[in-house]
Amino acid sequence: MADTIYDEIIKYATLVKYAQYGSEVREAIAKSLELSGKISEEAITVINELITKNPQPSEIVDARINYKGVPFDTLRKLLIAEQLKVVGIMEQLDGTAKINELTSPQYLAHKGSSFLYPENTLEAFKMSKMNGSLFIELDIRQDRSGALCVLHDEEVIRVTGINHKGSDKIKYLNTPYVRSINVEGLLPNYPAQPIPYLEEVFQTFGNKINYAIESKDRRSAAAIADLAEAYKLQDHVLIQSFNQAELIAIKDRGFELLLLSDNVSDPATLLANNIEYVGCSTNVSDLYINLLKNAGIKVFVYTVNHQYLVKKYLDLGVFGIFSDDPFYISNNYPTREDAPFSEIVFSSGFIPHYNSYRGGFTGDHKWGFLEQSEDRDFVLQGWTGELPDSFTLTFNASFIERNNGWGSLAICTPIDYFDDNKSNLSNGYHLLFSPAGIYIYKIVGGASTKLASSSNIDNMTDGATKYFTVIVNATSITFKTNDATITVNDSQFRNGFLHFGRKWGTVSFQNVLIS
Repeated sequence: MADTIYDEIIKYATLVKYAQYGSEVREAIAKSLELSGKISEEAITVINELITKNPQPSEIVDARINYKGVPFDTLRKLLIAEQLKVVGIMEQLDGTAKINELTSPQYLAHKGSSFLYPENTLEAFKMSKMNGSLFIELDIRQDRSGALCVLHDEEVIRVTGINHKGSDKIKYLNTPYVRSINVEGLLPNYPAQPIPYLEEVFQTFGNKINYAIESKDRRSAAAIADLAEAYKLQDHVLIQSFNQAELIAIKDRGFELLLLSDNVSDPATLLANNIEYVGCSTNVSDLYINLLKNAGIKVFVYTVNHQYLVKKYLDLGVFGIFSDDPFYISNNYPTREDAPFSEIVFSSGFIPHYNSYRGGFTGDHKWGFLEQSEDRDFVLQGWTGELPDSFTLTFNASFIERNNGWGSLAICTPIDYFDDNKSNLSNGYHLLFSPAGIYIYKIVGGASTKLASSSNIDNMTDGATKYFTVIVNATSITFKTNDATITVNDSQFRNGFLHFGRKWGTVSFQNVLIS
């Protein structure tokens, strides 16, 4: 392993300390080199003061020194040159805040923001950091040699598409082979990415980010701690596991520890073993969260991808949220008036609801539901942000293979969730289209009421493209095509969110614009 930053600092400090200079200068510079933060200013100030107030023999101060083949005119120039090297190293040390200094709320990039980037890859971590996420969550499993591989599943088939016919468990695969295969096919149009190892992650990011590292195989916590210690990252690593025993085994090593559990009954025992964090799923009750919080436990909730749920959990006082799209849930992303479909990759805000399917992109820059379904599907179009009071929305839509279903959009939903009538969470207006006509429904608490419809519509056969317009003002909603128009006078829901939906068939959307 290459020298760590810490070793580099010691090396340079030792070089100055034992060089052939006056003892007073040596000691002052050596001391200053070991300081953090203000090293540059303090060291140069000390040099100036010492040379000015306590001049050394002229044969030393004025001597021309040749250091590694580079001539220096004076002792001061040499010392400053060495200082600049250390300053460069210290810039690497000026990392993000330590985990135990963080305040709520924390938004963790689950698997490196897996809704946006290929999960658990260096690319995902780099892009998450670039977009402002300085706390990433990643999963660790040991390969056959015991090396710490960044991988969520026990097997590699889901993330690589490679079927080893019974031998694709990571614990059976050797490191050179794992390094030869890629994560691909998880997201549309994203290039294949290597499966990384934890050491590569530490080498790439150092203390510039914080890490929530799960011992996914429930036996790697000690090995994670060993590697983090080797890279001097104890203050920036939160080790998590479902296995309480492996966390207790490293309780005295100075790491922040998180137990993943929906059924903690004795928080005091956790705290006595330096386990100060608990991660729980969205299945737990509010009472459970309050129990932990009131006992002094810092609570993380996983996996949360809707803003309305974030508000709920923050109101309960949780410390942090694991999210596949941390930029959307934290409102830290740019909104826009035109759909980003032409980019043919998912951007922030494409959030599925009760199903995991988020649709896909076509070669001609459309987004839509490209796989048949036995149910309905709805996907939030979070790129719009919250809709204005009044707006005009235009879009093209076409059925690929309708299968007797419909396409739709839900508008002005008070929360960023919509499932039509599957739960009482759905509210807003549901606008449907099919060869049978266009419709406006109002949904209140999951109950649907048809407000208007028209069957005067043509050219909605599979493959045909239809142009639609939606106009919302303070008192009315209009839904129209070139051959049909319906308007309702209703003002119960305004602002809110936009979702596209379908039932059964495949349908695509294009040229979506809000003005």
